[in-house]
Parts: sequence; C-alpha cells; structure tokens
Amino acid sequence: ERRKKAEALAQTLTDKQLDPGTMRTILEAQDIPIPAEQVAVKVANSGLDHSRFEGEWKNLLCLKHQNIIQVYGGGEYKGQPYYAMEYLPKLVPPKRIKQSFTIRQKLDVVVQAGRGLQFLHDHGIIHRDVKPSNIATYEAKPGEYVAKVMDLGLAKNLEENLGLTRANIILGSPAYAAPEQLTNPKQVDHRVDVYSLGATLYEFVTGHRPYHDRTTSYQVVIAVTTNVSPVHPTTHVAGVPAPVCQIIQTAMESGPGNRYTSVEDMVADIQQYLADEDEAYTSARSFADADRDQSKAKYGGGRYRFEALMHRREETEESGAEPQVSLPKDLDPYKLLVMCRKRSQHSVFVRCAKDLGIRYQMTMSPKDAERVLATGGIDVAAFEYSPKDPLGLLLCERTRKKGIPFLLHAAQITRTDILRAARLGASAVMKSPVAEAAFKEKVLGLLASAGEPASKARKGLAGISFKGESSPPERAREVARKAQEILVLPHAVTKTVSLCNDPATTADDLAKPLHSDPAIAAMVLRRSNSAALGGARRITTIRDAIVRIGRRETKRLAITMAVYQLFDKEEKSFGFNRYMYWIHALGAGVAAQVLADHHPELTKEDAFLAGLLHDIGKIVFDDHLTDEYREVIKSAGTEGIRVCDAEQRLLMMDHAFLGARVAEKWHLPVGITEAIEDHHDVALKPGESEISPVPVARVAAMGNSMIKAMGLGHSGDFYVEDIPTLEWQKLLRPFDAIPNYCDMIRKELMAFADMLGIKTRHSGLEAAPPKRTRHIAVVPDGFGILLRFFFCARGFPTVFITWDDLADAEMDVAFDARHMPEDVKRLLGNSEAFWRRNVFALTDETIESPIEGVYSVTPANDFFRLEQVLQEMSYGTPAQVQS
Repeated sequence: ERRKKAEALAQTLTDKQLDPGTMRTILEAQDIPIPAEQVAVKVANSGLDHSRFEGEWKNLLCLKHQNIIQVYGGGEYKGQPYYAMEYLPKLVPPKRIKQSFTIRQKLDVVVQAGRGLQFLHDHGIIHRDVKPSNIATYEAKPGEYVAKVMDLGLAKNLEENLGLTRANIILGSPAYAAPEQLTNPKQVDHRVDVYSLGATLYEFVTGHRPYHDRTTSYQVVIAVTTNVSPVHPTTHVAGVPAPVCQIIQTAMESGPGNRYTSVEDMVADIQQYLADEDEAYTSARSFADADRDQSKAKYGGGRYRFEALMHRREETEESGAEPQVSLPKDLDPYKLLVMCRKRSQHSVFVRCAKDLGIRYQMTMSPKDAERVLATGGIDVAAFEYSPKDPLGLLLCERTRKKGIPFLLHAAQITRTDILRAARLGASAVMKSPVAEAAFKEKVLGLLASAGEPASKARKGLAGISFKGESSPPERAREVARKAQEILVLPHAVTKTVSLCNDPATTADDLAKPLHSDPAIAAMVLRRSNSAALGGARRITTIRDAIVRIGRRETKRLAITMAVYQLFDKEEKSFGFNRYMYWIHALGAGVAAQVLADHHPELTKEDAFLAGLLHDIGKIVFDDHLTDEYREVIKSAGTEGIRVCDAEQRLLMMDHAFLGARVAEKWHLPVGITEAIEDHHDVALKPGESEISPVPVARVAAMGNSMIKAMGLGHSGDFYVEDIPTLEWQKLLRPFDAIPNYCDMIRKELMAFADMLGIKTRHSGLEAAPPKRTRHIAVVPDGFGILLRFFFCARGFPTVFITWDDLADAEMDVAFDARHMPEDVKRLLGNSEAFWRRNVFALTDETIESPIEGVYSVTPANDFFRLEQVLQEMSYGTPAQVQS
C-alpha cells in the first residue's frame, strides 16, 4: 500500500527550490515518515537506469534489519528520482577502517555486513555489489560501531525478476565481483555475495583492494575471469594468520561450488576465529602491529567450516564431443573460380575440379574474374598473383569483401609475398605451376573452413574442451584457465631451472636432469662446441659442456628447447606461420639480449627469455582457438590494426595476458612474467624519469621492434612499437654500432635456428642480405633508430644525420616525418634538388613534394609497407616509381 501511495503522490509535487526544507515538504506530501530529526536523501545520477533505482528503494522499503540501511520511501521531483533513508551520524570512511580500526573491529564490521547480506538472501535478494564503500559504518557509541549494508542498485530479486539484467553487461565493481558475475550476470546466486564479502575482508585486512596490481579495469576483469588469484594477503602483511587467509581464500574461490555455501557459514568461521584468537592479539590495528604476540588460533580438526570445503572433490566437467568439420559427400553445389593468364596451366585446375566433383570456371584476366564474381555462385577462388598488378590486387580486395575464401599462386614467393597475401585476405599461397595433390588439399581446406561445423559442441586441442554454444570470449577464458594446466614444462627443464637458481649447484648436479632429455642435452653439447665460444678442445660430456657455457646459458637453452618442443609446428592460421613465428621469437630474444648486454642493471638471460616468450600467448590461442584466431589474424592484416587489438575485440583478451599466465605457471622470474604482459605498454609510466632503469618489458618490446624492422620471421603482427628515442639512447650507444648489431643478431639467430632445426625458408633469414651500393642517410628521431636497423639488415650502408643536414645530404634519405621541425618543412617544401632522390618518409599524412617519387608509409609504424616498396621498386637506378 505504501508503494502505491508513494507512486501516486509523486505526481503532485509542487515546483519549489530543492533545499532541506523543501525536501522535507516533499517527503511529507508523499506521506513518507520522518522518524528522526534528519534523514538522508539519495538522488539518482543522470543517466542511471531509473528502473534499477526504483527497484533499489522498493526492495529496501520492505526490509527491516539492524544491519541493512532503512528506507522510508521514494519518488520523483521534476523527473529526478530519489528516496529517503535513515541518517547515520559519525560515518566512518573505508579508509579509516583500514588504517585505524583494530583487527577485531575490522572483522566485526565484516560479520555485521554478513548478517545483513544473509537477511537479504533469506528474502530472495542478491546484492551483487558488495564492497567497502557499500557498507556504511558509523559510531553508535564511543568505541562501538554498527555496519549496515546499503546501495542495492544492482540487487537481483530472485522472486521478482524484472528482466533488467542483460547478457554481456558487466555488473558490479570488477575487483570485488565473482567470475560468474562478470561472465554471465543473469545466472548467478547468493554465492557472488560470498565472494564479494571475502574481497572486502581482503581489503580490510591488507589495506589493498584485490588485484590492485592491475592498472586497468580490463586487466582486472581478465584476471578474475581466468582464475588468477589476487596477491596473497601475507605479501602485503606478513603476520596475517593462516585461518584468516583460509577464510578469504575459501570465500574468493573461483568456482561457486568451492566457496562457502552461504554468508552465514563465512560469518561463523570469522566468529570462530575471534573466539579462538587471543583478545590482546586482535586489539592491534593490523596483523603487522600484532607480531609481538604470534597468533594462537589454529585451524584444523573440523572447527572451521572451510575445512570441509577444502576437501570436497571438485566436480568434473563432461567432455564435449569431438568437432566434425567435413564437407558433404556431394560437392556438386560448389563452384571454383580460377584466374590464370597461362592457358596451359588451366588443364591442371580442370583435372583437380573434376577429381573433387565441383564445377569449374576459368578466367584469363582480373576483369573477367570480376565479371564472374558479380554473377554470384562462387564458393572458392584461386588467383594468379603479381605485386605490380593493381587490377589483381583489387580483385583480391573485392573477393575478400564478398567473404569468398581464395588462394594466390605465383612463380616466385618471398616472405614479403606471403605477408602481403595475408594482408590482402588470402587463405593460402602456392608456387606455380601448382601441384595437383597440394592444390586439391588446399581447396578442400578452404571449403571446409568456410562451412559450419556439423556439431555444436566444440573441443580444443590437447585436452581443452568447450561445452555447448559458448561465445569466443568465454572460450578464450577457458583456454586461459586450462592452458596453465596442460602446458607443462618437462621435469628435466623445471629441475634444471630450479638448480640454476641455486648458487650452490654444481655442474654435476645440473648434468643429471639433462641426461633424461636427449634433445636438450644435444643442444647444450652443440652450443658448447660452437664457433662462437671458441673452445679449442671438443666437449663430449654434459658436465663439461655446462662448465664451458655456464649455468645461465644452460637454463636459457633448456627453456628454449622445451618451449619449442611444446607446440605443434603445423600452420593453422594463414599469416601466422609457425616457423616464421619461431624465427621472430628467437630474434626478439637475441635482440633483447644484445640490448641488455650494454646495460649493467639488466640480466641478459632474463632479457632473452622475455623476448623469446613475449608472444607465446599467440601460439596458445592458435592451437586451441584455431577458428577464432584465424579470424583475428585475418582482421588484423586486412583492417590494418595490431593483433592485440583484434584479439581484444573478438576474444576480450590479448596474447600478452595469456602468455603471462602461462609464464606464472612455469614459475619464471617475476620480471619475465611482467615483460610478457607489458610488452605492448612501452610508454613511460607516471613518475618514471629519463634516468630510471629500463624495465625488462621495454627491452623485450625494443627487441620485438628491432626484429620486425630487420624483417626476420613474422609473428602475425605488422606494426612496430613507438618507443621513445631516449630509451634507445640508453641501450644503443654508440648508434654507429647498429650495423654490427645487425650482423651479431643474424649470426646468433642462425645458430639457434640450426640447433633447433627450424626451417628458415621464407623467414628472411635464409640468405645473407645483398651488398648495396647506394647509401641511406637516416635522421634518428622517432622511428629513425628502427629505420637504420631496417636498411642495415637489407645491406644498405647507412649514416645518421641531423634535421639541419637533411637538405644538404647527397644520398638517399629516410626519416620519421612526424618529428620533422616546421622550419625544415618550409625549407624542403619547394626544394626540387632534395626531392630528386629516393626519399623514404614514415608519416601519418600524405607528404606533398614538387616532384613525384616520394615513398611514404602510412601509418608511420608500418615497416612492412616500406618492405613492399623496396621489393617493388628498381632500387639503384635513376628510375623513380610512384608509391
């Protein structure tokens, strides 16, 4: 009755200035009781869902409990929703609770909040936003505090579901929200409040919110939904007793079935702990202050309810059915379009189509192929490829937009051709004249990938199963959860790593685990006898090899070989060739090690491993989410975005986060794990000065960019990171040594590829760069450092110059035009003498010059575009080719 009366009277409000007196008049006009001298009024923020706001006060209106805020009524004023509730004097902010309350007072606040939540649960209401700021604590008497649960804006009434919760909407504060609340808020129960109350207890005890080490809400959401535990309470406060840690851990278990079955159970455990603990111990303001008397509370013997929970068997998931991706037996509806200028080669395509039982359409030119495409009915296509044929490239673009899978064939295929084909949207490349068996296999693969799986159940590789119709982000989270379990390093490697970390380890100790892994043992022996180490005596035993190369190198080789053996070498997503990936990863590691070698604060071995493993998450995604990752790689290439951005768009998770979780499971050093997670975050952090030590993450990012600029291997990503010039200056002195660095990196990378048996075809490593005669002058600002790596790696003699010398340089020039000073722009604007040479200008805008022939790359970090320019032009002659 009170609800109906309040709704009716809300329409009769007079137009008065909204001050305390007016507010009281409004409340009285609505017959809202004012039992005290003062009441508190909550006003809805603009943009807030009014249905939620109304549901909040109506839920609270019917609830009376000493630990729940009391609401007297609500309505609207000038279209502004509000409600009146009890006024709490002497409110205590959460910060004061964390800093000034005793241990017993903090735990008592949680106990009182738990009682209020249990009352809500008993009445079919789930709060869904429990956190310190939503627990109003006030001083009722000197030294006596009362806590009340408030703010039910996100509450879910199980008995009266108003349908306000929508799918794919994150509800609550991520740091305090249970995993299931972030992934599927419509299907939650009271145990999400158990989790949130545990997170609140975590903050009161430690002084830090859970996942405070994550810098963005996105990172927090990913950490929670992939079962990454928050930092252990004892990391913040060394004296937190084991029972309190267990209470927090049990409440914050990722799986709802492993948590307390109710808030009441959690409250009972806290009360049991307070009864067992010495009162003098809990009178301190924190466990750190209480270390003068150690905790006397002991858990065990079934006294605490979490003991039973910790021994419950986890329910096993039913494995999903195997995917069955196959073609129908009758392929007659399918139609193959082939564009090839050589009529003689069409006989091969005709035979392949006949053997497959599909219809065949022959065309001799891109224009003919476009006319056939316009008629429709094409299911798969194959086109002759030439990088200098604009009509052929346009045909690829239009075929991609129609969603038709196609492959390209050409007489000669280089690394640049393969990568360009990926950016055009092709699904495969072949060398022509094509081999019949290989062509039929490719066509069948394209048709299968374009169709829908016969079964809705999905199953990943190596033991990761997906049940039912889960979304790509849900499958990505499942991969992150399970990848840490199945990607286990061999015992020989884990033992080797632990021994290498012990200063007392001898060569004999290290030799024992290596003997159990012949592949790693052989690699260590080969490394010890390599020409780079220059040993006169040939090593034949593992012990002697360890003595020669050292413990750190032994650890590096063991991890490298183990990680390489862990993954399949077969290409799954075109544009993400596994061998090219490993060349890139090894190259990034070697480049990072070269940088660290010139900086005493960095460890070379850590820098190498950070560079080697920085993209390991990509290969995990490609193994277990093959269909989704094929789309990620394709969209990154065709839309001109970074792979990590395409991953976040489709999977709501990027490879950097996934790789860091795997590294944590492998117990790698924290610096390496952070480098993997942060290798795309290269900007200077707040408070980081020019003289601050260079973090390993930035060294890994720099090695990654160096190897991309050098054109060695490929990781599916085309863009280099924009690293501040000051960072290069810290690690690359003198700059004139860059040609030597290029030679050093190439030689070391070839040695690693040889030891691992990696195929170097189409990797950019298979042949030494040609010796060029034309010199390139480079301005070092912006991407200038990477420009010099780019040209040096391709055999061009290079030299650094200043902006002032740019106009007078008598050689070809390359520079980052975004950093060009305005006076230099004006000076060069009308200088035909300057533009009568090969000018390579990285820019985000079109550069206008008096004559044609300027090579500009857009965007500025697209070094692959620059590689295309070099391949397409006749370099070394006066001829100018318009970019």
